[in-house]
Amino acid sequence: MKHNLWQALTYTASCGRWQWPLISDYVRRVHTRRGREWAALRDQVLALAIAHGCVLALAVTLRGAAVGTLCYALGFGLPALLAPNFMLFTNYIQHVHCDAASADNHSRNFVSSFVNWFVFDAGYHTVHHERPSTHWSRYAELHRERAASIAPSLQSHSVLAFCVENYLLGAVVPRFRTRPLGGEPA
Repeated sequence: MKHNLWQALTYTASCGRWQWPLISDYVRRVHTRRGREWAALRDQVLALAIAHGCVLALAVTLRGAAVGTLCYALGFGLPALLAPNFMLFTNYIQHVHCDAASADNHSRNFVSSFVNWFVFDAGYHTVHHERPSTHWSRYAELHRERAASIAPSLQSHSVLAFCVENYLLGAVVPRFRTRPLGGEPA
């Protein structure tokens, strides 16, 4: 599989195009049945809309229409719109060039304890896949127990470090580029 900065950046749009029809179909099906699943979905969307409306109203009340709207947009609106893209991008780089058939090397891990503090230890992705029902607070410990069996190339300090090494330095110095594991074609 081709892997470069362009591929990584366009992955989220590709996922969106692929997933949108599936999500739309799901919403139509649960809407037709009008059961608990529909009520839960409706209530979640409504709660999200009300929360954003309240934050916008508060910002406008405190800072006036122009500044309040800008504060809301930069502090809540834009991050809410970008969050799914960052999540998909991170998920992409946690799996690109890994060996899906391997018990140890199926996921890339980001091991910075500082960064993991902000993302509920989601950087310890191998143990996340292996023990999805385990509380995230145990991921660092579980990762330490098995880190020696995971390929060193799949243990990066952080998403930012991986991106700088792979996409910026790797563009000019080939040794920084990720390479497929498990016989996957380059």
